[in-house]
Amino acid sequence: MQQGAQRKLLMKQFKLPSSFQLGGQTINVLLKDGLSKSDAHGLCRYDDGEIWFDSNIKPHDLKGITFYHELMHMLFNTLGQETMRDNEGLVDSIGNLLWQAHKTMEYDK
Repeated sequence: MQQGAQRKLLMKQFKLPSSFQLGGQTINVLLKDGLSKSDAHGLCRYDDGEIWFDSNIKPHDLKGITFYHELMHMLFNTLGQETMRDNEGLVDSIGNLLWQAHKTMEYDK
């Protein structure tokens, strides 16, 4: 298999986690219908330890970008950085960069 084909295979394998830990708190990732209708592909519920994702989110890149965007909201919230948490430009930029790094990572055999 050529390197480019291997990379595409890894990208196809990106899946949303069902949960993860941040600062001792379990963050549950839930799929919800219709979030994109309100101009949001994802939503953080800080007090409930939940990230909601639109269940019909497409394309693949948007799913990854949205995951890292919401992850940054949760990270800043966990760190007590409310100003940074609420700065959509910052969160969006870091989320996009994290997705770019994720999808372009190369691994030695």
